[in-house]
Amino acid sequence: MREKDLFTGNKYYNDPSLDVNLEASNYMDADLSKQTFKGMYMPGSNFAGAKFFQTEMKGARMFGSNFYKAELADVKLPTANLEGCNFFSADLTGAYLERAGLNGSNFTGAILKNASLQGSELREANLIRADLENVNLEDADLWGANLSRAYLSGANLKAANLECAFLENTI
Repeated sequence: MREKDLFTGNKYYNDPSLDVNLEASNYMDADLSKQTFKGMYMPGSNFAGAKFFQTEMKGARMFGSNFYKAELADVKLPTANLEGCNFFSADLTGAYLERAGLNGSNFTGAILKNASLQGSELREANLIRADLENVNLEDADLWGANLSRAYLSGANLKAANLECAFLENTI
């Protein structure tokens, strides 16, 4: 499926000088791999099972979206607003989410191996049973986050805010 066919049919939709509004869209099981998008406005959208391998979406605004079992390996979402998103069982291996807004997001059972969340906001995020092996959480704000039964082997937590965080049975 070509880029222009996937969205609006407008060949200019992916022009870096344009912002795109795709609020509450349904991209269930879509393949959005190896794309570059700028200023995407997609709050409340459904990306369950979608593939975002090596996709770049700097500054995307996708708050409240559903990424259930989505494949986001090596995705680049720096400074993105992903607050309140559902990443249940999603694969974010090697994802670049530095300075992203992830407050209140659900990462239960998600894979974040080798991901970088440096400086990200994860206040009250749910990371129960998340695989955080070698994840970079330097300067991340995890106030009140639930990391129960999370796997943190090799994780960088330098200067991370873990105040009021739940760390029960964390490895």
